Amino acid sequence: MQTILGFLIGITFTIVILFQPIETYSLQVRHQSAEKIVNKYLTRIKLDGYLTTVDENKMINEFANIGCPIENKDTDIIVNARESRGDTRILRNTDPTAGEVFLTVKCKLDPKPAVPNAPETLMVGGTDYSERPDP
Repeated sequence: MQTILGFLIGITFTIVILFQPIETYSLQVRHQSAEKIVNKYLTRIKLDGYLTTVDENKMINEFANIGCPIENKDTDIIVNARESRGDTRILRNTDPTAGEVFLTVKCKLDPKPAVPNAPETLMVGGTDYSERPDP
């Protein structure tokens, strides 16, 4: 009886010890994938001067494919120039603040991490300077 109980406690402890790093690794992989997507579209914004509607829809689909859906594109995608809002392009400028473009995306983790105290959302972003000359 004691050997069975000891065996069950040992197995439970081993599973818990192994589960934490696997779940943490999964969360880190999704975070790195989200950063790659944001950097890809930040480069597009840098060249185009704003986030185009086509790129916006592609980005939403790419986030959904990695298990981080964007719930509301109007509030979860923070960008200073967006074609769908009718914003003007941000052009290359000698003033660093006038030519700055930024993109921040907040997405929900789906499925939620099973690790205690793990975040339910990811927020990734970056800034750069526009290279778009006058259109």
